[in-house]
Amino acid sequence: SLSNFDTETGAPFVAWLYIIARNHCVSYLRTHQGVKNELIDEYPHLYSTEDGAEEELIRNEGLQALADSLDELPEPFRTTIIKSLKGASLHEIAAEYGIPVSTVKSRLFRAKEKLKQLINLYVGGVRHEERI
Repeated sequence: SLSNFDTETGAPFVAWLYIIARNHCVSYLRTHQGVKNELIDEYPHLYSTEDGAEEELIRNEGLQALADSLDELPEPFRTTIIKSLKGASLHEIAAEYGIPVSTVKSRLFRAKEKLKQLINLYVGGVRHEERI
């Protein structure tokens, strides 16, 4: 019915679309009068508090941007931040590499800054356009 939408009437597109949807529902109900209606409360699995498809897609895109950005992070920043993300303490990381704790702090700071830059490129930046 999109070809029937008249822009000269001044009616908003959303209102026009709503009327079409309402009329379609009314027509459907007329043709299915003998069908038993069920209460949605009887089917709790149809609605849930879990995230919908859009939220899951956004979360997955964010995780992919993080993974791609981590892959591009230069060493030794990559391994330092990955160990930190896995729960290793500053002292544990320092002991593993035989470096001072202050060096670990510095690497983590630089890794986070570089990671922010890389993620921004994936989320709405130049690389975002390339990936589409």
